[in-house]
Amino acid sequence: MAVDADWKIAAHADTATAAIDLCRIHWPTPFELTLCEAAPTISLNLAPPHGHKEGRYAAPRADFLPMGDILFHPAGTRLETRGLGGDQSFLRVMFRDRAPGGGEGPDLDIDPADPHVQRALLDVRQPEVAGAMRRIADELARPGMASAFLLDGLTTLLAVDLARGLGRLSEEDEPARGGLAGWQLNRVRERIAEADIQPPTVSELATLVRLSPRHLSRAWRASTGTTLSDAVEDARQARAEAMIRAGDRQLKEIAYLLGFSSPSSFSTAFRRRTGMSPQEFARR
Repeated sequence: MAVDADWKIAAHADTATAAIDLCRIHWPTPFELTLCEAAPTISLNLAPPHGHKEGRYAAPRADFLPMGDILFHPAGTRLETRGLGGDQSFLRVMFRDRAPGGGEGPDLDIDPADPHVQRALLDVRQPEVAGAMRRIADELARPGMASAFLLDGLTTLLAVDLARGLGRLSEEDEPARGGLAGWQLNRVRERIAEADIQPPTVSELATLVRLSPRHLSRAWRASTGTTLSDAVEDARQARAEAMIRAGDRQLKEIAYLLGFSSPSSFSTAFRRRTGMSPQEFARR
């Protein structure tokens, strides 16, 4: 269904991996819309539309499901959305078919017919994907030195991380050798991605999936190839950058909300990951 939406592209960039748009749009109130993307596309809400928004990938008897801040739209798939409308700004990354040099890029093909897969695609909660998307949005809005080079690397990283996450969705809900069962992996990822409470400890995550902390750490690495502490820190860094950009909290409050013992320990951790202090990041 077509809608009379006021659509503007505030910034655009092309990389070897993707085309990137920073968009602003005013939706009618309320709205219903059906979309079909020619290429795999992921979007991040920077200023979400007013009120509840939901969607479904067109399939017989499919239910509408809540939509999160990050949405992945597989190529050639009809997506129906509806909501209360209003002003919205978002980042849109459309991946190319070919990798640099003409080779095959990461596999971003997935069938969204399964309700579990639909829910995951309508509300992507991979911390590494969220972090890359926010860095791309920040760089596109305020480009710095070697911006094109940085965006090229970030979109390549985003494609790989997203492909790995899609691959995990397609796996059986059974533990890999020495790894986590699908439900355990999903529950840990969802808790790490929660933005309204302090980041979890390994002990808390272990209790959540009924394992010992040591067993969970080993199984997480076997399932993902990364350490659990890195996943928690990536999500915490993404939240830190988002809160600094929002500009409505003092640094000491952000440090407390993120579980740091003091503003100085927060600043040290932030500088270690970004090469700049929180104050420098805010000024930029």
